[in-house]
Amino acid sequence: MPQFDFAGAQASSGGGIRYAFKGADANAVAAAVGEYFARRGYALEEGTPVDGAYGKGSAAARALLGGFTTRFKFKVGITPGQGVTELDFSKAMSGAMGGAIGAAKMTKEFTTIQEDLKAL
Repeated sequence: MPQFDFAGAQASSGGGIRYAFKGADANAVAAAVGEYFARRGYALEEGTPVDGAYGKGSAAARALLGGFTTRFKFKVGITPGQGVTELDFSKAMSGAMGGAIGAAKMTKEFTTIQEDLKAL
């Protein structure tokens, strides 16, 4: 069951998505996003839960094994606004280093997470 009132989503610059949650506290949204990524096996690799990047897998293994290994990294930015909190979500890597297989995996993971974030 969603804990925040989803107010909509729209494409943002750079190929990402901007979500709006009505009446949500920015720190509570950041905590929910962090918990979501942790459940999926991600760790905060850069920045803070409010403005950072979550990653999964090894960059070194991706360089050696290409698309046959798991490596994903996504950026999040959470900002409070007038009655809404906005969540910016985008890719922090293209997946191209893993060739066509890696790029396809990255696109699939990005799409899955895009849909899941609506139900925070």
